Order: sequence, then C-alpha cells, then structure tokens
Amino acid sequence: DLHSFPTRRSSDLEPDAEKTYKRVLAAQEKAHGPMHPDVAKALDKLSQFYILHDRYAEQEAVLKRMLTIFEKTQDATHFADPNLPKDFVIRFAHMDAIDAVNQLANLYGTLGRYSEMEALAKRNLSKVKNEGGTTDLLASINYSQLARVSVVRGRYAEAESYFKKAIEIEQRTPNQQVSWCETCNDLAEIYLRQGRFDDAEKAAQKAMSPINGTAADLMPYPSRAYLVLAQSHFARKRHAEAEKLFARVARDIEASWGPDSNSLVPAVVGMAEVKLAQGNPLESYDYAKRATSQRLRRIDARAESLTMSSGGQMRPVDFYDQSAFDIHLRAAAELALRSPDRAPALAAETFELSQRVQHSQAASALSQMAVRFAQGDGALAQQIRQRQELTDQYRILDKNLTAAISQPDAQRNQTEEDKARKAREDIVKRIKAIDANLARQFPEYAALVNPAPLSIQEVQQLLRPGEALIQIAQEALDPFPYRHSVGQTYVWVVTRDEARWKALPIGAETPVLDRKSVV
Repeated sequence: DLHSFPTRRSSDLEPDAEKTYKRVLAAQEKAHGPMHPDVAKALDKLSQFYILHDRYAEQEAVLKRMLTIFEKTQDATHFADPNLPKDFVIRFAHMDAIDAVNQLANLYGTLGRYSEMEALAKRNLSKVKNEGGTTDLLASINYSQLARVSVVRGRYAEAESYFKKAIEIEQRTPNQQVSWCETCNDLAEIYLRQGRFDDAEKAAQKAMSPINGTAADLMPYPSRAYLVLAQSHFARKRHAEAEKLFARVARDIEASWGPDSNSLVPAVVGMAEVKLAQGNPLESYDYAKRATSQRLRRIDARAESLTMSSGGQMRPVDFYDQSAFDIHLRAAAELALRSPDRAPALAAETFELSQRVQHSQAASALSQMAVRFAQGDGALAQQIRQRQELTDQYRILDKNLTAAISQPDAQRNQTEEDKARKAREDIVKRIKAIDANLARQFPEYAALVNPAPLSIQEVQQLLRPGEALIQIAQEALDPFPYRHSVGQTYVWVVTRDEARWKALPIGAETPVLDRKSVV
C-alpha cells in the first residue's frame, strides 16, 4: 500500500528502507505505467528519504521526474478516477506540480544554486499569487525562497520586501504560527545584517507574539528571537542585557536538548563574545572552547550535512557559521597577551585547531565518497557501510529530535525525546568504536578521511635547518556588524628550534600579508 509508508518515520533509519520505497515504486509502475500520478506519489516518498540522508543528486533526479508526471497529468484525463470530476483531478495535479517545484527550489537553495532556486520560485509565484484560496499560503513559501536568494546576494531591501509579503500572508492564514514566527525571525536577522537594531528588536518581539488567538502553550519556543535580541544588545554595547539573554537561551536549550546539543553553539559563542568585550579573555576562551568542541564532535562523526560554498566546493553546513572558531582564536590570542606563561600552550592548541578547521572541510567531502570503498565484501567495505548507515541514522535522529523539541509544549512527548537522545548517544559510541577499528586495521584509509593535525613538535621534527613552516588562518567575512570584529589574520611560524604565533589586524578583505609583519 503506497500510503503505508509515511515520511520521517522510524523505519527510515533502517538500511533496507530505500529498497522498500523502490519496491513500492516498481509496483506502481507495473500497475499503472511510468507516467501515472501514483508513480509520482511513490517518487515523493523516495525523495523525502533522500533528503533525510542528504543524498541531493538522487533527490534532484526524483523531483524532476515527479514534476514531469504532475505537469502531464494537468493536460490529460485518462489517469483520473472515473468517479472524480475532471476539474478536481487537474486541480490536484496542479497543486502537486507546484509542491514539486517548491521542493526542487529548496534543494537548489541547499546546494547554493541560487539562480535556479530564484527561477523556480518566480515560476511558481506567477502561477499562484493571483489564484487566492489554498494557493495563497504557497505564495508565502515562494516569497521566502526569493528572500533567501536576495539575502545571499546582499540585496537586503529586496529581501525585506519579500519577507514582509510572506509575513502578511502567514498572519492572516490559520494555523501558521510556526511559519510566521520563523519568517519574522528571518526578517529580524536581515535587520541585524544592516545594523538596523531597533527594527531587528521589533521583529524579534513580533516573532514571540501570538497571532490568530494562538494559545500560549501552542507557541514555538522563541530561541531565535531571544538570540536576535541578545545580539542587538551586544551591538549596542549593552553587555549585561546581552549576557542575560545569551545565558537564558543556553540554559533553556541545555535543559531541553542536553549539554551536547549543536543548537547550543550560537548562544555559547555569544557568551564568549560578551566576555571578551567585557575584558575577560579567560571566561571568553572557556566558552569558545566549548563551542568549537561541539562543532568538532559532529564533524568528527561526519554527521554534518554538506552544502555548496560560494566557490563551488562541498563543505559542512556549519562552516558557514565560523564564528565559533573565530572567537576561539581571538580569545586565545588575547589570553596569551595577558598571561605570557600560557602563550606556548595556546599557540600549540590553536596551531592544531586551525588545521582541524581546514582538514574537516576536506574530510567531510571525502567521507561522502566512501561509497566507492564500501563496494565488495571485505572487512574495510563492511565497516565503511556500517559507519555510513550509523551516520545516516544519527542525522535523522538529530533532525527529528530537533523538530520534536521545537514543538509547542502541549505537543511534546518527553518519553519519546528521551528515547531519541539515548539512541543518538548509542550511535555516537558505535561510530567511535568503528573509527578506532579502522585506525588500527586500515590506517591509510583513516588518515585519508580524517587526517590528524600535526603538532608543533611533529612539524619541527620534519623541518631541516634553515627551513620554516608558515601557517595562516583568517577570520571569516562576517555579514553581521554587531560583532564589531575588524577581522584578524593569525600566523604561526615554526622552525626547528622555536615557534611563534601572532595575530595581525588584517581581515579577509585584504588577504595579502606584508612579509615584514609576519617575520
């Protein structure tokens, strides 16, 4: 039965789930032919499975085939149930086609293919914006998609206009509290990027206000809104107020999601920035180290989704927010200046951290190619397949747990959340055990997909007299002016006999280094 396989269910964690979906698809094709609407519905189930597993190329192919079927159905009636009116069948095919285009547009956004995302969003918008009724809400989706494209391209006034149109639709549509809150937060972040802090705070407050008589216990938890307010306070150098809000978000997320939740990172980074601004590099360093440790734990498990960077490379999604690593380096540099006795240890630690950041981006991409190693029946192939399956399970559990915890209190199930947390912890332990086995049995493969950083001492042993290794790390270009970061470049110079570490006031906009400043 096609409808007995809902998306985002527990069986999606099983290795044979894809085979099940493909069997359903084959059965529909055999019964109705390759262009029947029921085939498209089976393809939709497969598409949802692929997106859960971040298998974007396969999802794109499935969505394109779905779209072709739905578009042909609008022009044909021989697929329809004879008991259903022709207009009814065509209307539903029209809506299904619009939904397929929206899914494809969102996929292109994930992959950084913004021109294609924009074209599809405009295509859908032209179809739905004048129809009213059930398509009105679909228009809000397209406005939000177009706003995302505008944000990436730095066209903030255009993005603001699109977000406001989406908000207006969501505000008058029943049962859209969650979408409305998210879009209000999107708008607030646009204002932050422009330094419009009054507007950012108003939009964040709006995101926490009920619409259409929504009961308080049905409101989503406003962590994003609190973060915007905290960041706005920080931008205005109201550090005490910012600290309270960052601490509140961190405390609430930790209580709901646990101390190792990736959702904690933005609030912990905020606390690190506040402490550094208050002249307390030691506490700032402690917070920053906690944030980078959490990022690296997920990357070590290779549980990060990949997306397309502006340069066309696949990279972990979370590396688009490099603020955790930047504040770690900044706090460590300031702490080294104030506590010279700690400077050598901090230089050694940050030397390895900067390698981890760069290596992890490449390693995550390489790990996605592991399917080539997974072919066959050997011990290496079996362990790689098992690790891939566990990583897929981790991603899905993490996504589903995040979605569950984000629900209003009245709709949450604490027992199920606790089971999901326990299952996620067990998966991490199994992944670590496999990695340990791979390192022992297949060290060359382990070094390829997860290269260990070299310490300063190891580098010194490789250098000859008169040689020096120079390692450079730059803070990322930050679109948010509230951080007040002028941008810095960190340089490590290692010779056989000594190592020096220096922070230079050179941002990513001016990547050329003066040789004298390095020396």
